[in-house]
Amino acid sequence: MLRPIVETTTVERTVLVPIRCALEVFKAMTMHNSVVASHRLAETMRAYALGLPEAFEDHPWGENVAKVGKKVFVFFGMPEAEQPFGLTVKLPDSYDMAMSLPWAKNPGYRMDRGHWVWLQPPEDAPLDMLTEWITESYRAVAPKRLVGSLDPQPEA
Repeated sequence: MLRPIVETTTVERTVLVPIRCALEVFKAMTMHNSVVASHRLAETMRAYALGLPEAFEDHPWGENVAKVGKKVFVFFGMPEAEQPFGLTVKLPDSYDMAMSLPWAKNPGYRMDRGHWVWLQPPEDAPLDMLTEWITESYRAVAPKRLVGSLDPQPEA
């Protein structure tokens, strides 16, 4: 938490130091609003991804990712609070539809060849669409035995 430093040696310091701190607090508050909203979405998406069969969290390159086996199926980005929520998923089927959205971009760094999409969804983005995309990414990299466990079993 930022605390204003009040020094009473001169009038200049008494006024300028709290103003400088107030500007820092204002910047933190305005950034905090978008981070808090996106933090809720981030936690929901992270919990969903890690709830898939044999999924686990890892931190290669200092980045938060969800993996199944040795393969990443969701990149959640660096754990920096200053940045709004974003995720990168592999979408072999929904790639074109996802890229048509204003908050979807090509992630670059050679990931565009594999139908990877970087998403920075707004707070009101449809959760069912985002969870479907995480599932699609999981299906794209998971072993067939695990993908089969996602499919509904026919009733006998």
